[in-house]
Amino acid sequence: MKRIAAATLLLIMSLTGCSGYNEHYSATVLISSEGNNKAYQRFEKFNGTRVLDLRNSDHDKDTLYYTVTLGEGSVTVYVDYDGEKRDLFTIEGGEEVEDSISGIDFHKVYVIIESDGTCEDGNFEFEIA
Repeated sequence: MKRIAAATLLLIMSLTGCSGYNEHYSATVLISSEGNNKAYQRFEKFNGTRVLDLRNSDHDKDTLYYTVTLGEGSVTVYVDYDGEKRDLFTIEGGEEVEDSISGIDFHKVYVIIESDGTCEDGNFEFEIA
């Protein structure tokens, strides 16, 4: 019985990821990368929630830059750099967002991408510099 409980706990932890945010999405032609100071997600179609994990490899850097385009649909992007999920922006189909937030002590940043239904032709790029 203890083995079953331990296996169940391990499965739950692997599904939620280290961030504590649940990912659940369907996508067509999803290309993404995340890691030291940079993360991106590009897709043809996307529906759901995805979490990008950035690690600040140079703690002197304190600005998160982002450039986002979306062909169709609506997406809200949140950011968590200190354990609190905050609205960053919402983008609608046909729009482009290019901005930054700075003056924050970034060590680890979670970018949470949540679509409102199916979205098309998205390009989401984030960089700590």
